[in-house]
Amino acid sequence: MIRVKVYMVVDIDPDEYPVPADEDVGLEMEDTIRELFYDVDGAEIKNMKTITE
Repeated sequence: MIRVKVYMVVDIDPDEYPVPADEDVGLEMEDTIRELFYDVDGAEIKNMKTITE
C-alpha cells in the first residue's frame, strides 16, 4: 500500500465564497474534498481534520 499525506492551507475570500450562516467553511471544504476523492478508484481518505481560523 502507498500512503500519501497532503497538508493544505486554503484561504477563503468571504467576498467571493458564499460563507454559511455559522461561518464554518471547514465542514464545507471537508465535504468538497471527500466528494472529489469519491470518484478516484483505489483511493480512500483515512483521516481528515479541518481547522477554521
